[in-house]
Amino acid sequence: MQTLIHRYQSVDGLQSFLQKIMPADNPVLLQVMAGDQHQNQVTAVLALIQKALPKIVIIGASTSGEIHQDQISDGELLLVFSVFEQTQLHPFYVADSTEATGHEVADQANQLGAKCTIVFGNPLTGQPQAFIDGLAQKS
Repeated sequence: MQTLIHRYQSVDGLQSFLQKIMPADNPVLLQVMAGDQHQNQVTAVLALIQKALPKIVIIGASTSGEIHQDQISDGELLLVFSVFEQTQLHPFYVADSTEATGHEVADQANQLGAKCTIVFGNPLTGQPQAFIDGLAQKS
């Protein structure tokens, strides 16, 4: 696996950065960490990435601070690309973070033989700890 991190500043800079990944015959996971970005800007950036890498799997979260190379910044768009040699990526989305939805995600992951799960949640709504507990009970 290769991990490439890009701090978004411009379309030209992103396009140049994407040349390092293309052609992407291998599975690519993009983790998006967005600070105080406008939704329209994030949507446009993701559309550009999806056009360049149509098979990419994208997950993400809003942040109150982005960490990159021992520096903490605020209000930036940080893009973390993981390029795998050989793996399968299966994103899941659940609207509610409850113990029951934790069980559902764990059951789906177990059926796929998942070796790793990355979870982003909203600590202000739902029951994130119950979700994690439900996930752990079935893992």
